[in-house]
Amino acid sequence: MFKKLKRKYISRISKKFEAFIEQDISCICITDENGNIVKVNSNFNRLFDYKNKEIIGRNVKVIIPNKFKRAHEDGMNHHKKTGETKVIGKGEVELKGLRKNGELIPIKMRLSKIKLLGENYFYATIKDLTELKKKESEIESISRFPEENPQFVLRVDKNGDIIYANLSSRSFFEGISYSNKKKVVVYLKGKVDFICETRKPFFEEIKIENENYYLSLIPVLSKYYFNVYVTKITDYVTKVEEREYKLKKLSEELSEQVEHQVGEIREKSNSLIENINFAKTIQDAFEAKAIRVISEKYDVQYLNNAHSIVSGDFIWSSEAEDGRTFILFGDCTGHGVSASMVAVMVNSLLAQSLTAEKPLSVIMNALREDIIKLTSQEFKDGVNVGLDAALVTIYNKKRELEFCGANISVHIDRNNELKEFRGNRFSLSLEGGNLGVFNSQNIKLENGDVIYIASD
Repeated sequence: MFKKLKRKYISRISKKFEAFIEQDISCICITDENGNIVKVNSNFNRLFDYKNKEIIGRNVKVIIPNKFKRAHEDGMNHHKKTGETKVIGKGEVELKGLRKNGELIPIKMRLSKIKLLGENYFYATIKDLTELKKKESEIESISRFPEENPQFVLRVDKNGDIIYANLSSRSFFEGISYSNKKKVVVYLKGKVDFICETRKPFFEEIKIENENYYLSLIPVLSKYYFNVYVTKITDYVTKVEEREYKLKKLSEELSEQVEHQVGEIREKSNSLIENINFAKTIQDAFEAKAIRVISEKYDVQYLNNAHSIVSGDFIWSSEAEDGRTFILFGDCTGHGVSASMVAVMVNSLLAQSLTAEKPLSVIMNALREDIIKLTSQEFKDGVNVGLDAALVTIYNKKRELEFCGANISVHIDRNNELKEFRGNRFSLSLEGGNLGVFNSQNIKLENGDVIYIASD
């Protein structure tokens, strides 16, 4: 029950989490620590042209081209060793994505670690850069007119000196502190050798005076310098950070809710177990009394391994005035509390039905009628209570055993030979509307006989 309820709450939380990532404007992909995809949103499916059933369970490498897979693996391994929340570089990297049809698309990936319900996952925010690349291409094409470009445009020579800055750039430098101007110059000087040697465009994000900027460093192939195109992206970064903060808070809230619900379930479960254990004490008292009655005249051993603390198997005994010992061994339908309730009910009915003057078959027929009436089995809304039983009397004076069984037999070990005396092949309940008549048997006993009665 505890596990079932816990699964119920986790399922409810999973739906809330899915709604959260579905509202995100970016493509979201969540993987386990081995890189296997466990959740994606619809934006991810649209960008990479997959359906949920096609992508869930596959490794995230399926959307990463071969030349980027090594870097991705290094980032994942670095996280596993250090436990850092930001997995790659400064938390964001630009690379190519691989669509289902093999098409390569420019993307930016922010890969972070999250903990949800005690488990570690990687949370990837993926942005399609196709439109941005088109704009960059447009920027490059109009670089002949940098003064008219509303974005910052710089040109840096082989010594790392700024040899040109458009109007937007000059206005920017006029508005920042000397230390930040120096920071920009040092940054650009540090990129000279890399850009001029690789002769490839380079893209990076930097932060200056609490503002975030996206830099495109484009080498001019025929010259030993490069152009820098700068776009302010503070609003985008803020939204990403806000989303990550909300995600963290949601994870904490969901974990807290689960722990609270689990605590309530555990408390109720402990209370229930305490009550069942008390019921077991009552049941043990019934059995102890029966064994005590039998042991006054006979050696007796009784074994009851309950399936669910309390049991549907029970033993009852009474001493008649004529010296006969009455013993009933019963096996109720089911396990646990429900079966033990039937056992208590039968104990009560036996005390009312037992009459020493009547044969055991008459007592068993009467007991069955009482059970059927008490549980309303003759009506459609009744409870179908099954009970297999063996009722015996041992009469020492006559050295005789009388036996009447309902789906239970009596075995007697005599001279190392086990003999079975079969009971009636129906139980103490209403079976298909046909009530068989119980028959009893009288068995002569000899010295050294050992009597066995057992349920299934």
